[in-house]
Amino acid sequence: MRRGTEGRFPVRCRLLAGLLLGAAFAIANPAILDAQTVLSLGTASVLPDSAGVPIPLTMSNDVNVNAIDVAGEYDNSKITLTEVTLDDGLLANVDIELFSADIEVAQGEFTIQIVLDSAAPFQTIVGTGIEQVVATLLFDVDNFLFPGTAAPIEFADGSGNPALDNQVLSSGLPQTLVLNDGMISITDEHVLTVADAAVPVGTVGHLHAIKAFNSEDVQGFSIVITYDTDVLEGVDFTTEDTITGATGAEYEHATINNDEGYGIFAVLLDALPPFAAQVIPSSGTELVVAYFVCNVLEDLEGVTSTEIVPTDGLGTPPISNIFVINAESVTPITLGGTLTILGAGIFVRADANQDGNLDISDPIFSLSFVFGMQAEPTCLSALDSDDNGTLDLADAIYTLNYVFLHGPVIPAPFPEPGLDPTPDLLPCAN
Repeated sequence: MRRGTEGRFPVRCRLLAGLLLGAAFAIANPAILDAQTVLSLGTASVLPDSAGVPIPLTMSNDVNVNAIDVAGEYDNSKITLTEVTLDDGLLANVDIELFSADIEVAQGEFTIQIVLDSAAPFQTIVGTGIEQVVATLLFDVDNFLFPGTAAPIEFADGSGNPALDNQVLSSGLPQTLVLNDGMISITDEHVLTVADAAVPVGTVGHLHAIKAFNSEDVQGFSIVITYDTDVLEGVDFTTEDTITGATGAEYEHATINNDEGYGIFAVLLDALPPFAAQVIPSSGTELVVAYFVCNVLEDLEGVTSTEIVPTDGLGTPPISNIFVINAESVTPITLGGTLTILGAGIFVRADANQDGNLDISDPIFSLSFVFGMQAEPTCLSALDSDDNGTLDLADAIYTLNYVFLHGPVIPAPFPEPGLDPTPDLLPCAN
C-alpha cells in the first residue's frame, strides 16, 4: 500500500543541498553536533479484533528539527498497519513541505518521511521538547489472539521500498538517535463488554449482545446493567445462540426492574450432577455470553442514542458483575455500550441486517435477499454498499473487500448512522 509519495525525490535533492548549508550553520552552533534525539513508538494493551488502535510516534529533542525519517517493521501475522496520520500531533496544523507514509502490508514494513524545511535557514522546525507526538500509527488487531500475545512494532533501518533508514535532521545535519520500540499486546485482564448496536425506533425484542473476554475458563457469571427507562423497556435475558447456551448452562436467573432501570442475570454452567465441568473456555476472542432483550419505545423525538452500562451493587441483596473462575469470584473490567436509535430514513450503509455491526453476516444477508432467500428488509439502502442505487452481487463483494482486504471505504452514511446523502429509488422505512 503506497500513500503520499508525490514530490519525494525533488525534496530529497533540496535536502542534500540543505546538508551543505547546514554544515556551515552547525560550525556556528556546535551544540547541534552534540545533541541526542529520542524517537519512541508507543504501546497498547487491547482486546482481539480491535480496530484503529493508536500507537503514537513521539520525539524528545534538545535541538530544533527540520526533517524526520522513520523506518520500521511489525508482526503482520497479528496486527495490520492501516494508516499513519499527523492529526492530533504537534504537526497537525503546521505547513510542512512533505509528508509521506508508505505501508507495505505484505512485508509488515512501513516508512514515514516528514520534511518541514529542506533549506537553510530552516525556519519551519519542530522546537525542542519531550515526548512530542509527531505522528500516530493506526493498527487493526487480528481476532483469536490469546491473552498475553504480543506484537512488536520496531524501528528497522532498511525497511520499505525504496529502503529508508531512521534519521532526524537538525539544520540539515543528522542527529544521534536513541530508538525505543513499541508493542501491541492482548490484555490478560478479564473483560465484560456491552456491545454497541443500532436499531430503528419502536423495535420490539431487540437482542443486545453482552460479551466476555476471559483469560481463564469461566464456570459462571453475573451481569448487572442499567438503562434509561425513558428509551428502553427491559424484557429478559437469553443465552440462545451464545457460547453460554452452546455450553449448556444448568442455572439461569434473570431480574428485570423497569421502575429503577436495571437488569440482573446470573448463570452457573455446571450446577447439577453429574458434574461435567462445563465452562466458557478462554478462546482468544470476545464471545457473546448473553443477550439483553429489550423494546425500544415509540415517540422518541430528539433521542439518537442511549447507554447500557454495567453497574455493580444493584438488587437485593446487592449483586455485582463477576466471573466465577476456579470457584472464586473475579471482578472483570466492564465496558458499557451505546444503542443508536435510528429515526425515519436513518441507516448505516453496508449494515445489511441492521444489527449495529459490520461483519461477515452482512454480505450473507445481502446475498440472501438478492437471490430471493430473504424477505425484503425495512431499509434497502443499507444493502447498497457501493452506493450506486442498485442491489446486486457487487454490494456483497464491496463489503467483503472493505472488511477483509482493506478495500475502498464504505460511502456515507458510514460508520455513523445518518440520512442518505445521495438519494435514490431504494426505500428506507426505518
